[in-house]
Amino acid sequence: MITNISEEAKKEITAILELYEAKFGGNVQHLINELNGMKGYATIEKQLREELEHIQEATNMTMAVLASDKRYRPIVVARQFAMYAVYNNFTSKGYSLKMVGDLFNRDHATVMYSIKTIRTYIEVADPLVMGILNRYNEIKQQKLAA
Repeated sequence: MITNISEEAKKEITAILELYEAKFGGNVQHLINELNGMKGYATIEKQLREELEHIQEATNMTMAVLASDKRYRPIVVARQFAMYAVYNNFTSKGYSLKMVGDLFNRDHATVMYSIKTIRTYIEVADPLVMGILNRYNEIKQQKLAA
């Protein structure tokens, strides 16, 4: 957390970040929250851990496997689905493509490719992806009901 900045400087930086967001469309709320000392980041991290647990359960794979360099199709598809799910659920909370990629030891371009690939697999109802998606949705519903 940033603590040694005057209130006036915080206001100026916040104005700059808001201007950047308006001009370029980037999500900077997480930066503004950090600047203002809000605890939202801890909440997001907790939500991310829960999301990754749901993904691991749906894919029957650990984070070590999902983040590995293995090229076996079920692992690749599970990894792509994981990046797709995290991106869809966390970009509105300030996560960038790079941040999603960092979770899986990949770069932003790989995350973009994974999102596009999973969307295509869903459109054509690929059996492997649909199985993961159905398990993922069931797990999310069970957690919400609990």
